[in-house]
Amino acid sequence: MSAFLVSDATRAVIVAAARRFHVPMPWTGHPGTDQEWADLLYVENIRALNARYGEQARADGPTDPPPVPALHLAAHVTVPQLAAIIKACQCYQYQIAETDDYRDTPAYRLADAVISATIHALPGYEDAPWDTTDSDLAALQDGTAS
Repeated sequence: MSAFLVSDATRAVIVAAARRFHVPMPWTGHPGTDQEWADLLYVENIRALNARYGEQARADGPTDPPPVPALHLAAHVTVPQLAAIIKACQCYQYQIAETDDYRDTPAYRLADAVISATIHALPGYEDAPWDTTDSDLAALQDGTAS
């Protein structure tokens, strides 16, 4: 598998969505700032690249700050279509999957929390049945379900 540093715009979409959905920092439970989110995403992406391509793969190692443009973009990004948020998070998660512990990292948990919050914002989600009954299934199939 190959990996790359996701774009500033992808990180900005995730940061903007975390802000929109009030996603807390995974280790504190408090809302994160755009800077904290951008740092978290950037550092974990670099760690994955270093794991995949070797520690010398990038001159700007994991302790460097994230590129400034991601934060400038995040401040001006209005959260795009819900599907685009989910796809940005999934792209990011795929790019950081180069380490054995990537699913346990705060960055992965952030993207996962944004995906979950976005799913809850999908039209019809809250009205959909939790445990589908036979009558729910019939209504879903014939299009009469809400």
